[in-house]
Amino acid sequence: MTFTDANKCPICGPVTATLSFKAIDRLHGIEGEYIYAKCPICDLLFIVTPIKKEDISTFYPTSYGPHKSLDNEKEIANIRNGDSHFLRWLNRNAKRFVIILNHWLKGTKIKRTIYRNLNNSSMVLDVGCGSGKFLSNLRSEKGVQVYGVEISKAAVKRGTRIYGLDIIHGELMDAPFSPKSFDLITAWFSLEHMPDPEKEITAMKKLLKDNGNIIIGLPNSKSLNAWLFKDRWYHLDCPRHLHLWNTTSVNKLLGRHGLEITSIVFDKTPWGLLGSLQYLLYQNNYLEDRRNKISRNRILYILTLPWTILMGLLRLSDIMIVYCKNKT
Repeated sequence: MTFTDANKCPICGPVTATLSFKAIDRLHGIEGEYIYAKCPICDLLFIVTPIKKEDISTFYPTSYGPHKSLDNEKEIANIRNGDSHFLRWLNRNAKRFVIILNHWLKGTKIKRTIYRNLNNSSMVLDVGCGSGKFLSNLRSEKGVQVYGVEISKAAVKRGTRIYGLDIIHGELMDAPFSPKSFDLITAWFSLEHMPDPEKEITAMKKLLKDNGNIIIGLPNSKSLNAWLFKDRWYHLDCPRHLHLWNTTSVNKLLGRHGLEITSIVFDKTPWGLLGSLQYLLYQNNYLEDRRNKISRNRILYILTLPWTILMGLLRLSDIMIVYCKNKT
């Protein structure tokens, strides 16, 4: 089955796309069936079922994780005043080790070559920032000036209340920023949610300083799990992910905007594999009697970790972090 130019690739324009599969929402149970097709030119995987822009917000229930944030009051309440200095030191350093290991596995730590050049005069923008935990942490660590853009009103409210952040509610194209304002722009797993990635990258490019950097986190549609599990691939996240990327498609999009990819880091965690197995064996992860039977199993996480580390090193894992630089 093929699709005509009415179903154009977001990157290549009108194409005769090849049907890949039909999918449903297995994470939150949003009603509907959605057809995914693949571009024959750049291999981008994308939804061809017509979706109205105004309906996209209905895909995100109140339980949608990235729009939530833990209150830091809860963390404060968990501090034990009676702990000895040694126990507090041990807890602090153990937590630091876990954070470092987690960043290495996920690939989400800002590369040292970029991180070390950030200072209190640097301006950082996070597109699709959710509640803004990333921005809050970066501001605490480096003293940078941080800004966010987010379409979820609830996430903006949390980010403002908990972290005291300056978050614009709405789309990047409408944000009141001056051209060439930012040293670093990040989009952690948000571009795949946006109906028009071409316009988003155009806006990012306009706001980026000469020699500035952009970091984009994306699902990798050419991962081994995507090939094996297809419509039950965890990172398909139908219907919220409108398009699923690979190194070819993202390089084509960024390249024509004068953005040069300097490196791509691949995720090494088992969460995509375990989530996919959850969907394969239990069909979904929202019904109470089957929720997290596999996807949050810590023993399976440890057992599968060597395999997923290997997949990451072979560039066959589910997630990729794309680093690019403004060439102009």
